[in-house]
Amino acid sequence: MQSEFTFTEERFQLGIRETNGHPPPHSSSSLVNVQQDLGQLSVGNLEKVPTLPLRSVFNADAAANRLPAELVVNIFTSGAWTKWYELLPLIHICQHWRHVARGTPQLWADAVASIFKLVVRTTVLSIRCLPTLLLWSEPYPLRVEMRALASSQAAVLQSHFTAIRPHFSQLRHLSVHVYPPRDVVVVFEEARSGMPSLESLCIWGLGGISFSDKRIALSESDLPRLHTLTIPGWLFTKAIALKSLNPPTDTIPGISFPLDVAIDVDRNDGQGNTHALLPKHFIGLHAPPFFDSLRLFVSGSVSTVIMNCFGGGGDRLSVREIITLPTELQAFLKDYMSATVTELTVHLDPDSPPRLPQLLDSDCLSSFVRGLPNLHRLDLLGKNIRDVRLRMAKAFLDRLAESKSKFDTPLSSVTCLAFAFEVEERPLVADERRDQYMDEFRYTVDYQVAVIREQLDAIEALLKTHLRRAAPGYLSWSSASRSSHWTRKLSWFYVPRFEALVDEVVFFGHPQAVIGGVRQLPSAQPGIHARNRVERSRSTRRRGR
Repeated sequence: MQSEFTFTEERFQLGIRETNGHPPPHSSSSLVNVQQDLGQLSVGNLEKVPTLPLRSVFNADAAANRLPAELVVNIFTSGAWTKWYELLPLIHICQHWRHVARGTPQLWADAVASIFKLVVRTTVLSIRCLPTLLLWSEPYPLRVEMRALASSQAAVLQSHFTAIRPHFSQLRHLSVHVYPPRDVVVVFEEARSGMPSLESLCIWGLGGISFSDKRIALSESDLPRLHTLTIPGWLFTKAIALKSLNPPTDTIPGISFPLDVAIDVDRNDGQGNTHALLPKHFIGLHAPPFFDSLRLFVSGSVSTVIMNCFGGGGDRLSVREIITLPTELQAFLKDYMSATVTELTVHLDPDSPPRLPQLLDSDCLSSFVRGLPNLHRLDLLGKNIRDVRLRMAKAFLDRLAESKSKFDTPLSSVTCLAFAFEVEERPLVADERRDQYMDEFRYTVDYQVAVIREQLDAIEALLKTHLRRAAPGYLSWSSASRSSHWTRKLSWFYVPRFEALVDEVVFFGHPQAVIGGVRQLPSAQPGIHARNRVERSRSTRRRGR
């Protein structure tokens, strides 16, 4: 195959060896002649000198030159080369590889992405290569992540945006690390200036909090395909205003999104409500189809409340707020009371601080359940702090009873209550065994389930216990001590897990000291240890693992 790389005849003659296979003598006169010949060559002379194509038997018969194009593409996109300066040499293997590489835009889209990821090593050469790589990447979608040191942030942003501006239509994902927060304005201005295909925009703040007086109104017409927007919370509340809020508030401005966007709101300041934060046309809260399923998680670490909202089987909204007062919790839950909600899950975190029970004692959660008139399924999970979950279950059952008596007909939808019963360990009373206590608790649960079932179509009860059961029997070798305290504990904890993998589990009493990195056991034990390995290999083969 003929390569497009050529040599001039003069340069070619300078490299010819003697016909007898020996190199010419390295005399000083020969070196002087070579230097004189090279000195006479110039760019103008090279253009006038006839060229001789580089043809070689090796290049024509090389295995790489005969590989199918599909296999060459797999080699290029295998991930072995991730940086732009590693990808460029691939086009110099042979002309076949060069044609395949030039016809693989994904390869050059990866090369473009690698240039932006080099924070410190972004060089003049990479910037000079960027326009060519962008041209070769057409029309493949681009994912660009701009990183820069704080000292060169402004210059890097400007040069990068200038380079990729002719290819804004290819951008699908743009991630920018901004150092001064005011640069978020620059990013938004670039994004809405001509990125119609942008689907994901992430802005990461690297510096301290300082705000710009300039505010941006971003509407769905600017970024019609945007479905993910990630920006720091302090930028969300201070640096951006919205057309959808008329007039936008100073403390809680929002952002106007396409109708199908899913929003994740993380509010750590505990101020404001979701209705004021989100656009007025937001599906689920302000426009149909409204939410039909809610999941409420109350975390105990910092009294965090998380509400996940679903509509039509899809995740639509997630809101996280810090709640410190019962009035704040009541206002938070009020935003989500809707007649369209039919399913509710409430999870109370077991690692709760002392103040969380006081927060929940206000009966806010029970009122929230009563405020959902068409609720047909209630899942109560987590820890039963005081009797919060029991009160929620009672509110659910009372509301169902009122609905049935009001309409004098059974509800059309199937009603279900899922309740996770949790047993907390307590000191045993005199002459009480743990199995008796467990039986008593199971009887109580069965009684409650039977009573609830009379009012529901279905009930799902999950029993979770922290009680320590009697230790099961375990196998041991006769010559090993079987009364070791830790042996009993380990066997009780690990035997069920080991038995799922092997046919037989043997615990040794007291392993000897570690000698030379190998744990030495009594003389009779290595044999049984080897037998266990054989048993395991047999079971592995038998089970097809």
